[in-house]
Amino acid sequence: MSDSMFNEEQQMLADSARRYVERGYGAAELQASIAHPAGCLPEKWKEFGELGWLGIALPEADGGFGGSLSDVYIVSEELGRGVVNEPFVASGIAANLLLAELAAEEIKEEWLPGLIDGSRRAVLALLPTGNAYRIPCADVRARTVEGGFVLSGATSLALGLAGADAFVVLARIDEGPKMGLFLLDAGLPGLTVLPCALYDGQGAGRLRLEDVPLAQALDVQTEPVMLERLARYIDGAIIAHCAQTVGTMQRAFEITLDYLKTRQQFGKPISANQVVQHRLVDLFVEIEEARALSRAAAGIFDECRGEDDGTRRKFAAAAKACVAQVAKHCWKESVQLHGAIGMTQEYVVGQYVKRLAAAATLFGTEEAQLETVADLAFDAVRA
Repeated sequence: MSDSMFNEEQQMLADSARRYVERGYGAAELQASIAHPAGCLPEKWKEFGELGWLGIALPEADGGFGGSLSDVYIVSEELGRGVVNEPFVASGIAANLLLAELAAEEIKEEWLPGLIDGSRRAVLALLPTGNAYRIPCADVRARTVEGGFVLSGATSLALGLAGADAFVVLARIDEGPKMGLFLLDAGLPGLTVLPCALYDGQGAGRLRLEDVPLAQALDVQTEPVMLERLARYIDGAIIAHCAQTVGTMQRAFEITLDYLKTRQQFGKPISANQVVQHRLVDLFVEIEEARALSRAAAGIFDECRGEDDGTRRKFAAAAKACVAQVAKHCWKESVQLHGAIGMTQEYVVGQYVKRLAAAATLFGTEEAQLETVADLAFDAVRA
């Protein structure tokens, strides 16, 4: 991202995040995180908290730093450059922001300090891998009983579940028209985490619930109201994910360019080939376009505080559609321009290729997000 787009504080934030990735998160740390049962190194998550990243967008009244999603964007892009494996989007952004805005004061007092300083971690266990605006309730049902609720069923696949201290789950109440958001402590009886890993190494999993008792819900609304309310947090996660993917694309491009400048064929660098230069320029322009649209989506998110805001949703979906398209092009070009070495696990670009391939489908595929943009456009015309 161009430095001219930052104010002084944002430039300092970008510089500190980049220095952290360059000095404190190398190949050894990445592989250790991938190998960790939780897909997340607790000491690294604690460092995120010490740097202020986990509370960057939370209100100062709740112990956060009163920043914006544009500030989150800056950190996310730098983490993407280092293909950081910790679930910064699902835990550090989406879950923390939701709890800060929806939870009762006693819940915030209990959970937010630990979530902000990195000693605890919560996960939004409903971020879908398909269309971001058709949030799956899966098979989770909440039954009203004396003194609260009992939850049963299973959640859909979500990032960062293994090793988390709490989970935010969406459930339908009493088979009726209302839905509830529930905060589940990882130690509750009847709650089982089924961990797995994506092919790029990111930790994921599902929850199985068997008569899990809860005293209260974070929020209870009719289905349309609940989905509109959740759309705000999903949009924030999508935009932060776009930022990470842009950072990953940028670094993959840089690695590829450096390789082409040093690798020689027929007595000259491969980068001297005009056809190769054209391909590099096309990819560079596409990455800049994806960055500009994602950055604009973050700005729109900060401006739009209403829960039912079509502009915010449209920009988030458009940004994800663009980023997904460019991510696919970027990883393919990275492999093709490297040749066979680009397919190897040992070579540095390999992890970037896998991360970009996964990023293209996470939080909504290109096709699904374009459908969302079209739906919103038709809704505006009908209105």
